[in-house]
Amino acid sequence: FSPTFSIIYHLKLLLQPTLLRDRSSLVEIPPSISAMMKEAALSIISARENGLQFGRIDVPIPVTAGTELDDWPGGIKQKYSTLLPMLGELMKELNFSAEAMAERRFLPEGKDDAVGLWTDNGVTLVCFPTPESIEALNALIPTKPSAINNDVPSNGTNPNNGDILVLVNHQIFLNSFSKQTSKDFLESAKIIYMLEKLNVKGPKSMPVNGLMYRKYPQPFQISRRIGGGQYVPLKSFTTDDLPKMADVEQIFFDDSAVRDSDLSLFERLKRQLPNF
Repeated sequence: FSPTFSIIYHLKLLLQPTLLRDRSSLVEIPPSISAMMKEAALSIISARENGLQFGRIDVPIPVTAGTELDDWPGGIKQKYSTLLPMLGELMKELNFSAEAMAERRFLPEGKDDAVGLWTDNGVTLVCFPTPESIEALNALIPTKPSAINNDVPSNGTNPNNGDILVLVNHQIFLNSFSKQTSKDFLESAKIIYMLEKLNVKGPKSMPVNGLMYRKYPQPFQISRRIGGGQYVPLKSFTTDDLPKMADVEQIFFDDSAVRDSDLSLFERLKRQLPNF
């Protein structure tokens, strides 16, 4: 790049709103699956210490034995087999016993959908919960009677005070036809940890890759990939609520309008056609 280009580019960044200005620091993301699950465990511990009793985590699962037509030809059970060792890392950090980690229990309403269940040391983990399993899951939330040991004192006190239920990679996908019970249930689960790749569009359909990242109690943060596996922060949100996708897309669009404005035709083609 010429000196003139460099000066113009940085001037454009400085003249943008705050969310586009500070690019001096990179977003540090976990370098391995083990590190990611350790982060998730620390987030769960922090949430529990702050009195949270119901939450969820969403982590990427590495594709195994995928084909050109389908990343997961074995369906949810293949995903379960891939997630299982990752959950082992999570449970180890949460001080689960070896016996609890070795259990293979499923909710009756979700056995065919690999809705697995593990509980120890005040933490209950449920992977791949579905809308069909919501009723059973409601009974597992610590503020409600326990469905794990059916030990409900007659004095009405909560047997699970201080405990937490955590959903892992839920399968409750909401749309305009979803039942209100599904919407309410998912909304009540605080997002404790999330590491999600984002693929959005900038001006002229320019592909833009980024991340949605949250480690409780830190806020949600979105960042953009700039090459070499590095990410620059675009915005940190101030609430615990999941940012609306329309707002996220607009932030990436505005960033791309500045960052990608001086790309050559060849560079644009390389972005839009990776094999070009």
